[in-house]
Amino acid sequence: MSNDGRPGTFQRVYTGELRTAEVTGLMPGRCYLFKVRAINAAGPGPFSAPLTPAKTAAAAPGPPASSPSPTVVGRSSLNR
Repeated sequence: MSNDGRPGTFQRVYTGELRTAEVTGLMPGRCYLFKVRAINAAGPGPFSAPLTPAKTAAAAPGPPASSPSPTVVGRSSLNR
């Protein structure tokens, strides 16, 4: 996995026998590239080309810094 969108800066995130893996600890709003390779009794194969870039969703905003102030709307302000 590359966490800066540049091929060549990859780090291993999973080793095992499963065909799928969940990658945790990703940062919101970042683009990640993934490569895979198979390993069998003959040894490891070559890495794939980087897969389609995956971008994590942006983080939800935090609570407001202060309580919102309501605005009073009267009939006269609606008729403008």
